[in-house]
Amino acid sequence: VYKQKLDFPVPVARVLMMDVEARAGVYPQQAIESLQSLAAESNVPDDMPPLINSLMAQLLEGVEREKVSRAGEEAALQSQIVLVGSSLPAGGCVVEPRVSILTNKRIRGSAVVLEDGCSYISQAEAASWSRVNPFSPLNTGRRILPP
Repeated sequence: VYKQKLDFPVPVARVLMMDVEARAGVYPQQAIESLQSLAAESNVPDDMPPLINSLMAQLLEGVEREKVSRAGEEAALQSQIVLVGSSLPAGGCVVEPRVSILTNKRIRGSAVVLEDGCSYISQAEAASWSRVNPFSPLNTGRRILPP
């Protein structure tokens, strides 16, 4: 195309825009920078600036939303209760591992047996649950005692 001095059938700015759209989901910050440099170019077709601005607005909004969600996750991790020994393997539950009814994950460490005798939650979950709700997660009306 370039050797024969033929016009490329699609403006290069449109190809760059498609490339930015493809990378935006994985690398939003780099996509924003590429859009800013693309908007500053003088050979951009007349119909492209509104598309560039709308995509940049979407990416900036997504980046801000991600910052807020990361801050919320960090705050949740800071308030999480981790008891001593809660990450150690449970010794006697090899054949039928105990699964938490709150998270549906295998319980590592010691478990709290609930009032029905066959439901379990981890000690850390019991401590966290009792901080916000004094009653059992089975909705039986019984109180759960913190470990």
